[in-house]
Amino acid sequence: MRKALVVALAVTLFTSVGFAADSTSASGPSPVTINAIIPSYIGFSMPSVASVTFDYSYLGAGVATGLPITKLATGNSPSWTLSYNLVGSPTITVCAYASPLTGTNNSSNSIPTSSIYAATGKSGTNAFQFNSNGCGQTGNAIVMDTITGATHSTGTAEALEGMFMQTPNGTVIAPDTYTGSVNIIAQVQ
Repeated sequence: MRKALVVALAVTLFTSVGFAADSTSASGPSPVTINAIIPSYIGFSMPSVASVTFDYSYLGAGVATGLPITKLATGNSPSWTLSYNLVGSPTITVCAYASPLTGTNNSSNSIPTSSIYAATGKSGTNAFQFNSNGCGQTGNAIVMDTITGATHSTGTAEALEGMFMQTPNGTVIAPDTYTGSVNIIAQVQ
């Protein structure tokens, strides 16, 4: 009798465990949401050159008398690579703007941005005038490029194809080393 009870108990236990295992193997799905966030982006590479130099070393007499002397930049003019991934098909305006050149030995010495000229393949040659505007920069921006229907690009070349400086007519520029900067900006509209 004991043997029959143990066998009956074992069969009952096996059937119960087997039945319970069958009922849990058919559970419903438990989903997890997956999100991907891809932001809009626009940016420039580092400039192709670190500096642009206008060397007037051999033109001392003309500079000393206040003659307007034009000097091409030595070396290469700067270029950048524009990359973007934008929503819709907006228009991108690319501009360059300059700061006045200030004397390193005497900060009261300066050369105005209207004496610095840049050439671009898309908008010709222009001075960085104080009365021009572009890309939301009040003052002296030169529009270098306009890209319509912009969606994405991994490398659009933007360059100042040439630069020169003309000393202001009638102004004697004090001997000094002058520094300033040219900056590039892109505005999405």
